Amino acid sequence: MTEIKLNGCRYMFRENCAVIENKRIASGHYVLRLASIRIAKVAKPGQFVQILCSSATSPLLPRPFSFLTSTNRDFSVLFHVIGKGTELLSRAQKGDMFWATGPLGNGFMADRTTSGSRHSVATKSPKTLNNKILSAEGRTRLLYGGRFAQDDVSFLLVGGGVGIPPLYHLARELVKRKIAKDNIHVFLGARDKTLLLCEKDFKMLGVKLHLATNNGSKGKRGFVTELLEEYLYRTSSDSRHSEATLRLRSGQAPSPKNLKNEILRFAQDDANLSDGVRIYTCGPTPMLKTVSTIAKKYKVSCEVSVEEPMACGFGACLGCAIKVRREDASPCKGGSVIDPRLRGDDNYRYAIACTEGPVFQVSQILWE
Repeated sequence: MTEIKLNGCRYMFRENCAVIENKRIASGHYVLRLASIRIAKVAKPGQFVQILCSSATSPLLPRPFSFLTSTNRDFSVLFHVIGKGTELLSRAQKGDMFWATGPLGNGFMADRTTSGSRHSVATKSPKTLNNKILSAEGRTRLLYGGRFAQDDVSFLLVGGGVGIPPLYHLARELVKRKIAKDNIHVFLGARDKTLLLCEKDFKMLGVKLHLATNNGSKGKRGFVTELLEEYLYRTSSDSRHSEATLRLRSGQAPSPKNLKNEILRFAQDDANLSDGVRIYTCGPTPMLKTVSTIAKKYKVSCEVSVEEPMACGFGACLGCAIKVRREDASPCKGGSVIDPRLRGDDNYRYAIACTEGPVFQVSQILWE
């Protein structure tokens, strides 16, 4: 086992991992579970691992896979057989050994926001709170003696194809952190019902599941992004009366003189759902673009895990560069931003997805 320090900020490990299980879950799709002493313990939702598919020189480069699960003893990945490397992995038997390097990249922020910073505000005084992080109902509960908790935030996980695994990893982490299952909404899309990956696993978690298939064989007929927009539209419409309803129930209805001003304020709040909704998405690039457009339309915070070819996994080859808005970059985010090939112009630069990502805020990405 080898320990390697990246950019002075975090560690990755290289381990020779034994196959515990290799299971076919759908046509051309497998879940590979590997024993791990170090990688699995520190893997976070949204990060990935590079697995060397053969001890021979062909294929020469390892393949990147998002974590499906991670425990203190093992981790699993879900992959689609599309080439020689994944074909070799599909034949793996229990006890076979594979070199793995990880965890790599930066994952979703949800595990940090749920464990003690900007969302865990129940113990803070209303005077010290930034109202922008509170939903309409959350503000009402604070203003009238209640306590705001994580139950006021909805987590929307939107995935398609092999972009689903990191979202399952994230959903498990949210449940582990005692987030109300009714506030975790998972939107899964596929061409047909046989490719709705991890559907049973999400059901076992007890989260809210929304399904869409292109051919209508299960769930809504159409794209999963249509389901997402329908949900956000309903949420924005329903929230219009949420705060007023709570006040009426508590016997604290506004006076006629203030009613007009309060209605205008509620309407303004409804136009911005970012107070109480977070979107996390991973999947094919066209789907990510559409989710990004929807998130911006409803002014919802959105984290996007991009799918880019990754040869090295730690920023050496620059093969996974994506166009992002220019901003000051922290060395701890990785990315060789001083490289002249990545400078762009005054408005944009190129970020290295394997080190600065693969998860980005939707506001950062300049889709092409």
